[in-house]
Amino acid sequence: MAITAGSRGGLEIWRPGPTFTEATDVAFALGERGPDVVVDLTGFSPHDTADLGALVAGVRQFHTEGGRPIVMCPAPGTRLLLRSTGIDRAVPVVPDMATARLHAPDQ
Repeated sequence: MAITAGSRGGLEIWRPGPTFTEATDVAFALGERGPDVVVDLTGFSPHDTADLGALVAGVRQFHTEGGRPIVMCPAPGTRLLLRSTGIDRAVPVVPDMATARLHAPDQ
């Protein structure tokens, strides 16, 4: 799994690589960034249901373990696909960084 991580304006950012299939890898990568992480899905397009399933399960696992992820997804079609999984009932799914900041805890 290829990932990139960093921070922008006090928020930890995690961007998944082109493919990943293990939810535990996703949850572990998020946990390494800290409790408050923006999952940046800019350019993300699930190649198959395994990619989407790993992302959703990993974000949920991270959330269950006390993390506070915010999923940022600029592509409306991918956001709709994510919402169809019900992930937006557990964590915020937002279109841009400005909206993500509104959901972030005080810095």
